[in-house]
Amino acid sequence: MTTENQDLIPLSDAIAEIGAQCGGDNLPSMSAIYGKANTGHFPCIRKGRWRFVRRSDLPLIERVLLGSSSPASAFCAPA
Repeated sequence: MTTENQDLIPLSDAIAEIGAQCGGDNLPSMSAIYGKANTGHFPCIRKGRWRFVRRSDLPLIERVLLGSSSPASAFCAPA
């Protein structure tokens, strides 16, 4: 795998990581998450039928999905 693609993970894996950190109770449905990805609420790369995100974008994705009032998790950078 090239170094530029090593940072890419499937969107479903990214959601699983975010859910594991926040307990998963506050996450929207997967159809709503894919809808936000399609409309550009967070950066997403589409390759064929799969969507990928950069691991470095996980804090941004978490803020979009959980809102700014979500509790700080392991992904959140200090404000």
